[in-house]
Amino acid sequence: MGADGDKAVPTKGLLDFLDTKFGFWLATTVLIAVWTSGYTALDRYLHKEDAEKLRTAEAARRDMDAVLKVVPLLFAPESGQQDLGVKLLLSLRDKKAIEEDSLALVKAVLDERVTAGSGSGASESERRQAATILKAEDSARVAAIANPAAASAPPTATAPARQLNDAALPVRVYLQIGDEADRDAARKLRQALSDANVIAPGIELVDARRTPARSDLRYCDGKLDPDALARVDRALQQLHLSADHKPLAASTCERVRYNHVEVWLQRGIAALAG
Repeated sequence: MGADGDKAVPTKGLLDFLDTKFGFWLATTVLIAVWTSGYTALDRYLHKEDAEKLRTAEAARRDMDAVLKVVPLLFAPESGQQDLGVKLLLSLRDKKAIEEDSLALVKAVLDERVTAGSGSGASESERRQAATILKAEDSARVAAIANPAAASAPPTATAPARQLNDAALPVRVYLQIGDEADRDAARKLRQALSDANVIAPGIELVDARRTPARSDLRYCDGKLDPDALARVDRALQQLHLSADHKPLAASTCERVRYNHVEVWLQRGIAALAG
């Protein structure tokens, strides 16, 4: 009897606790929380497909809004805004920070800017935009020029994702000088190349010890339009200059994109340029 009475005490105590205001509030709160959590989980399960569609639509809207805000910068009157627009589009593309549909639009805009900047009637801003985009395409080789150690290192096992179609890449010439005193001559050559409808993305200053004794023209066999070298030679001849043709090693060419040409100018070229 006494033992049975002892066993009934906890149950009676719990009932007495639940009979209080605080106990009732706690019990109902726990029950409501459990019910709400279960309902939310069930609702999420039943509507997960709709939620995913909504998320995808919102991401697409956000990405498209970002692209549409950037594209007008390409046609802004200030060159700084134009350059910013190109760099923002390149960043969106390279980081793949947007949905596939918006990414396809960005690539299409970049392709169009390269085409516009490669035509014979291209404006200065169009040529500058094309040069910026193409320099990004050639980043592996450009980095190897800036860093000789990288040039001798084996290429990475995984090739970078193709951005622009190789066959669509226009002829472009990278100019290398070993002395700042030769930059003015390089600028004149860059203008002559532009007049010949050849894009020259920039003038790179390299270690003077790496410059050749005589200017040379470096390229990859099999990765060049048939008339590309002749066009570059004609631009050189306009300044009374010439450069020896020097095909790049096969190992180096793994880093080089189609229609990529380099002119390494000898030191003191300023005294020779007409």
